[in-house]
Amino acid sequence: MTKARLHPSADEPIADEQMVANLLEYGSPEGAHGTPPQSTPLRQPIGLDVLNELLIFNLRNAHKVLWRQFTANTSDLNIRPTTFNTLILVGANPGIAQIELAGHAGVDKAAMSTCIDDLESRQWVERKRCSWDRRRHGIFLTPAGSQVLQRIKREALSINHALDANDRRRLLTLLQRINARSETAHATQMRRARG
Repeated sequence: MTKARLHPSADEPIADEQMVANLLEYGSPEGAHGTPPQSTPLRQPIGLDVLNELLIFNLRNAHKVLWRQFTANTSDLNIRPTTFNTLILVGANPGIAQIELAGHAGVDKAAMSTCIDDLESRQWVERKRCSWDRRRHGIFLTPAGSQVLQRIKREALSINHALDANDRRRLLTLLQRINARSETAHATQMRRARG
């Protein structure tokens, strides 16, 4: 099913423009054969109500635009958001435990286990016993994983130039404030639930 366009395209004349063109070319608003021009129905813009004022709507749309740009430049890697976050976290924290990764990447333990299995099958990460705690398995980047990490970081940072440095800093500060408030509210709910 094709989506209806919200506005006529620039090469799609409305009825009045067609009449003027016919008048200039043929001396008649009906055109060469004297038949009235087909009228193009006027398309009304879609009302968005409060959507343009909602953080949830605008942040989601901005995420889709930026992620589409990122994946266009890394399509050969088939990177998903969880994969992206995991590679960056493992690179910054060699030997991090899977459960810690899940918490920081914002996914449950099962989803993180699936992600790590996928990354292992691509030979981008490996599970190893930690030298400081033999009971614990840590996640480490492989040399191939390190190369992929450098590439995705480079691509992601290049997208940051959609905003100048001041606007980017302001936006990141506001987003981090939202995240901090959300985490505080979640921790409060968890304490209340425990009684």
